[in-house]
Amino acid sequence: MGWARWIKTILAGGSVVGLGVSCFIFTTPTDEELIAKLSPELRQQYYDERERRRMVSQWAVGEARKTAASSNPIWMTGEIPSGLVRGEDGQGRRVSPAEAEAVQRELAQDPDAARAYAEGLQYAPPSLIKQKDSWAAKQHMEKQRAIEEEKQRLRVLAEKESKA
Repeated sequence: MGWARWIKTILAGGSVVGLGVSCFIFTTPTDEELIAKLSPELRQQYYDERERRRMVSQWAVGEARKTAASSNPIWMTGEIPSGLVRGEDGQGRRVSPAEAEAVQRELAQDPDAARAYAEGLQYAPPSLIKQKDSWAAKQHMEKQRAIEEEKQRLRVLAEKESKA
């Protein structure tokens, strides 16, 4: 009688787990299905930012590999700087008001450094910042081209209406 109860318990538990896994597999949409449901603007933005996300991910993996290759314990090598915590310098140390003022003056004179600081990239390697800047310039050029194409389309449409 004791073994029958164990078998029932194992079968019931296995069926619950199996049902949960099968529901997850068959009801969770794939990435392609999710992207297909996005609006055209968001889909284009997703595809445009894919390269930037890949570069940032590669940079983070490189930093993790450097940390792993170090002979120091992890608490000695420090964290990956984010620069997102207000009042901290991205290294986890508090910044004095005088230092903060000096940084503000420096950033006021260099717009590129100010943008990097605002985006948390002030400690990122220059190659990553250069890649990000080239990506942003490409985005800007594509937007300008789209605006010019739309203006041209509207001009042609206005000419057709004025002739009619």
